Formats: sequence, structure tokens, C-alpha cells
Amino acid sequence: MGQGGKGSGGDVAASFAGGLSRYRRYDVAALTEAANTGRFHAALAESPPVDLWRMPAPRVAMLYAFTGESASTKLLIAQVEERLAEAGRQAFVVRSDALGQTIEDGLGGGDFRAFSEAVKAQHALLLELGPLETEGMRRVLAISASYGCAGKLSGAGGGDGCILFAPDAQAREELRQGLESRGFLTLLLDVEPGVRGEAQADARLRGWVDALV
Repeated sequence: MGQGGKGSGGDVAASFAGGLSRYRRYDVAALTEAANTGRFHAALAESPPVDLWRMPAPRVAMLYAFTGESASTKLLIAQVEERLAEAGRQAFVVRSDALGQTIEDGLGGGDFRAFSEAVKAQHALLLELGPLETEGMRRVLAISASYGCAGKLSGAGGGDGCILFAPDAQAREELRQGLESRGFLTLLLDVEPGVRGEAQADARLRGWVDALV
């Protein structure tokens, strides 16, 4: 319920699930209201499940490029809410979901060109919300395209960076070197399960814990 209840919760979901995951923003309005009236734990027990799915490891190579600027998610969300009425937001979500599904399918491999077009289309859709693209982002995405790769803004936009996709590790490395030579900071993104939460305790772990008690 951080960022005044406006945040997506995606970072928390990613930390819990580990690896590559698909997550839909969880509506925390009921929990926020319950927290203000002392019913948080009861409301939490009654709340619907989170729409969070673990996905197979992607078959495209990924890279993050920092543009040298940072953005305020809370401020950007407030600006979008002022410009876009509820009906407009719902229409945006429908279009975004369709593109997101194509991107999700493309992460599993297949036609990289079709995948790239979906990534570009989703980036363009995000730009309809307002002036989210900085000059640094435009440069990063133009460089990415020149290397036969695709990318989009990451996060709320207005700064921070871009997530980039390459058809293979070699293309990603060439892109990384190209960006670094132009002064951009990059980070290779290799998906690993890491430490992750589980909805139900593993029986083996439960046995180890019980043995220590």
C-alpha cells in the first residue's frame, strides 16, 4: 500500500515470485480502508487472491539501460489521473492487455520481429498517457533499433531507464557495448528463480524447521 495506494505492487510481487512473472495490479482500496478502521487482518484474510503467475524462462536476451534521470512514480500517476477519465483508463487497459499478451507469448521465443513490433506498440501506447519519454530514452531506443533489438520505457516513465530485448546473447552484447560506448549505464538481465515465496510450505522445509525446534 505504498505510494499512497497508487503503486502497482509489481516490485513486491516480483520479489515474492522470483524469476519471470506475470502480475496484474492488486486493488488495495478495501485493505487501505480496513487498515484505517482497525480491521486490516480480517480484511486480509477475506481478500481475493493476487493475480500472479510464474512464467517459463524467456528465450530472448534482455538488458536494462539507465538514462541518467529519475522519475517520481507518484507524481506521474497523479498527472495521468488528471488527464484521463475512468472510461479512458479502462480502454487503455484493454489495449495494453492485448499487447501484453503478444509480448508474453514472444518472450517464449518464435518470431522476434512480431515480438519487437508489439514491444514498440506498447511503448507508443504508454506515450499516449503524456510526455513520458525523455531525450535519453529516445536515444537508447534509437540505438537499440539500430542493433536489431527492441525496447520500451520501464516503470512510470519520465526518466529512469528502458528494458531492451535482443534476439540472442550475441546481439545483446553488441548492443550493450554500443550503449556503454555512448555513456549509458547498462545491466544484463538474466532471469533466475532466486529466493522466492510459496503459497504453501514445502514439506521438506517444514520437516527441517520442525527438526530444529
